[in-house]
Amino acid sequence: MFSGMTIPTAEEETGVLNARVGLLSWLDAGVGYAFETEKVLWDARVQPVLEQEDGWKPGLILGTGSVQTGGSDQSVYAQVIKSWEVSETFGLRFSTGVATLLPDHDQLFGMAGLTASLSERYALFGNYDGESFHEGLAWIPLDWLTVSFLMIETEFPAISITVKR
Repeated sequence: MFSGMTIPTAEEETGVLNARVGLLSWLDAGVGYAFETEKVLWDARVQPVLEQEDGWKPGLILGTGSVQTGGSDQSVYAQVIKSWEVSETFGLRFSTGVATLLPDHDQLFGMAGLTASLSERYALFGNYDGESFHEGLAWIPLDWLTVSFLMIETEFPAISITVKR
């Protein structure tokens, strides 16, 4: 997966590029670059507990990487995820977790997200990264392409493009 986000009017970080690869079904890793701060970011995620699609059992993700949208932080985090397919055209995905910045481990912060799939090609989403709220609309014109229009910190317009292979 390759993704890029631009935040032209942001005060701190104005763009981030990422590449991620699935190494195993339960492990992926990636590298990114934050333009304004000129930082190389890396991430790795494991999913030791898989989500039960037909039941209530959520999945668990443990990882490291940048969890603050548009930022160039390096964090470690634990996140619980759960999805529900309400109908063929409507689904919900919820996540919540805790994170701490590296190398400082003295402060924990909460994070949460909610995505509502409105059809096979559109989804509304919102997330909280421990500091700010971010909301937007994702459009999936092709199975391998997602274009998202979002508001960073409910203030700065941004666009994100993700290509999946």
